[in-house]
Amino acid sequence: MSYHQHLSFILSYIKNKPSCDILEIGIDQGLMFIPLAKKLIELNNQFSFSGVDVKVQDNVISEIANLKNNSIKLVTENSLTFLPRMLREKQTYDIILLDGDHNYYTVTKELEIISRLMKDDGLIIIDDYEGRWMNVDYWYSTSKEPHYNNVKNMTKPIQTEKRGVHPAVDDFLSINKEWKLFRKTSEQSVVLSKVDLDKKLTLSPEVYL
Repeated sequence: MSYHQHLSFILSYIKNKPSCDILEIGIDQGLMFIPLAKKLIELNNQFSFSGVDVKVQDNVISEIANLKNNSIKLVTENSLTFLPRMLREKQTYDIILLDGDHNYYTVTKELEIISRLMKDDGLIIIDDYEGRWMNVDYWYSTSKEPHYNNVKNMTKPIQTEKRGVHPAVDDFLSINKEWKLFRKTSEQSVVLSKVDLDKKLTLSPEVYL
């Protein structure tokens, strides 16, 4: 996932925090994970930053190893086993970037657990709320991408009445009224928060949405 349009917002959101805990689900080629990791080091604040994927790419492993920072961790695991484990370990996060399997079943299950892992003023940033996977299911287990060959920990397709990321997010919001959606309609990603971001931050919506 490329969150370059969100990078300024994320950094502005955490700059006054004495510490922050961030998780990215679905790091792929590290287009967001690597730049954000470098920025977090530059800020020189206390932080933890974890990236989870069913297959962590070699270029990401190499780049992160070169940073030589123990606060940055890569985890090869399915999000549907990783997230419950974090819940059992009582881990909480300031920000979770969600870009794993793009299907109704997985996103629904992820959001159920993620909502219980967030700090009170935490943010959930979700990719593909709009765009090609908004109403279409995509499963990495059926991907023809060569780097997913022989990966054993992927979720097999499960048939659901609804499809895609968009209805999964909408259904989550309809059940969890305390969470609100902040977005710009031309973007594929959305930001969910329990707090009013317009009041909390001085940034205009175009900066972070």
